[in-house]
Amino acid sequence: MNDNEINCFCVEVNGWTVWAEKFGSGPKTVLLIPGAIGTGRTDFLEVLEGEDELNYDKFTLIAVELPGWGRSRPPVRKYGTGVYDNDAECLHQLMQELNYNKYSIIGLSDGANVALRMATKYQQSVESLILVSVYTFMGNESLKALTSSQSVDNWNKDKLQSYLQSYDNKDVIQQLWTKYIKFIEYFNQYFPDNKNNYKSIKCKVLLMYGEKGEHNCHQKFSSIFKDVVEDYLLEQFHEKEGDEERRGAIKAFMK
Repeated sequence: MNDNEINCFCVEVNGWTVWAEKFGSGPKTVLLIPGAIGTGRTDFLEVLEGEDELNYDKFTLIAVELPGWGRSRPPVRKYGTGVYDNDAECLHQLMQELNYNKYSIIGLSDGANVALRMATKYQQSVESLILVSVYTFMGNESLKALTSSQSVDNWNKDKLQSYLQSYDNKDVIQQLWTKYIKFIEYFNQYFPDNKNNYKSIKCKVLLMYGEKGEHNCHQKFSSIFKDVVEDYLLEQFHEKEGDEERRGAIKAFMK
C-alpha cells in the first residue's frame, strides 16, 4: 500500500457533509458501510489495511461514515422511520458524485440495513450485497445483549481505543451510543414490516454471521472473510477441493 492508494474526502449531499475514504484502484468498486456510530477504520480496518486487506489491484474500496456519525457531523443524526432511507439517498448521491454508477456493498450490522435499502431503491446501481450480522427484527435476546453494552466503560479496551481514533473523546462516543440504543429499543415499532420491503431485491446477496454469536466475525476471522469476499465479488465463490479445514471454517462462518 502507498499514499497514492488512499484518499480522504467529503461530499455535500442531501443536506449532509458525508466523509469517505478511498482505498485501492481496482476495477471492482465496493462501498463499505459500517455499523452503528462506526467508521471504516473502526469496523473494517482488517479489510482496508494489513495482511488481510482486500486486493487493491482488483478493488476500489469506498469506506463511508454515515450521516450524524464519525466526521459526518454536524448535524446530529435524525432517528425515526426515515433514517435508513436518508442514509441510502446520501450514499447513492455520494457514489454518483464520485462517478461510480455500478458497485457492490459490504454492510455491517446497522449498516447492512442501509445496504438493503440501497438494493431496493437503486437496483440499477447495486450489483451485489454482502451483509454481515444484519438484523431486520430486534428479538428480546439481541436487544438485551445490545443494551448491556450501553456504557462504553464496559467495552473492550481495544474497541474503545479504535473509536477514540475517530471521535474527540469518550463522552462523545457515549452520547452517540446512548441515542442509538434508544432508537433500537423502538426498532420493531419503527419497522414492523421490514422484511416485506426486501422482496424486490434482484441482485445477489451473501449473508454472513458468526455461528456462535460472534457479531464482528469479519474481524475475528479476517483471513477467511477476505477469501470469501474476494471469491464472491469476483464470481469465483467455491469450496476448494482437498481443503477440509478451510471448507469447515467457511461453513461455520456463514452458517
